[in-house]
Amino acid sequence: MSDAPSHRTQPAAGKVPVSVIILTKNESAFIERCMQGVAWADDIVVVDSGSTDDTRERAAALGARVFEIPWRGWVPQRQEGIARARHDWVFILEADEMVDETLAAAIRAAIAGDTPPDPADGYTVERRDRFFGLVLPQQRNRRRQRAFVRIFNRRRSHYHPEHIIHEEVVFPGRSIPLRGTLLHCRGFTFGQQMARYLEVAGDEADQMERRGTHASALKVLAWPVLRFLWVYVKCGGWRLGGPGLVHALMVATSEYMRWALLWERQHVLRGAARPAEAPTAASGAGEARRVQDAASAST
Repeated sequence: MSDAPSHRTQPAAGKVPVSVIILTKNESAFIERCMQGVAWADDIVVVDSGSTDDTRERAAALGARVFEIPWRGWVPQRQEGIARARHDWVFILEADEMVDETLAAAIRAAIAGDTPPDPADGYTVERRDRFFGLVLPQQRNRRRQRAFVRIFNRRRSHYHPEHIIHEEVVFPGRSIPLRGTLLHCRGFTFGQQMARYLEVAGDEADQMERRGTHASALKVLAWPVLRFLWVYVKCGGWRLGGPGLVHALMVATSEYMRWALLWERQHVLRGAARPAEAPTAASGAGEARRVQDAASAST
């Protein structure tokens, strides 16, 4: 849909020399809101994996360069966008995220300020979720927050090639936090969010298994409890009343899902043939049934 990749290095007047990379599939409800928050960027690249709505048309109308590429996984798909960027500094953004004015100003100062940025560095942002109409507390620990790099130079940094989901950037320099907020707001209901957790649980279990993680029955029990305590107590979910409690229980359930799936694979399905492909949304229901069966068998 778009032209061939451009290699312009000089930004248009008043624009920040950064390429924003957005992955889409049927994001018509969010893409305009997302792009309006980064209108200051000189280049916006949208990598679409088969939208059946008017996502591509809406993005192109706002000035994005849109490329249609079949889905290949999170890291390969992002790399497709990075390779087509006009600038070496790239900003990875999701279609259902919004950049506030403080963060926009911080990015401008970091990339287009008086002091040129070090291409070895990576810039982290504070991402906050809005759920049940409330902005939830920050839930990442210090290590994960330092690793939550969204702005980096493609000549010195890259995504970890072994990460399937929750991918992280490998960069040789400093992790520099930026002021402001990246707001994640999709408007999911309880059921939609739980379905999403189940959809990605298979990929999460795959990644844990690749890292050599062993799932014992004790870990299946303990990790969800610890995750609940982290979100509800340590991160302050209790301050939000009922919504904070329900959200913390949902997050704990998602933790149970990934550990239960890994436990099932290592203790129930060991030696049985499994599909090489990562689970899809369509296979989520089957995974859920097997988790329930495994849970029943362990009681």
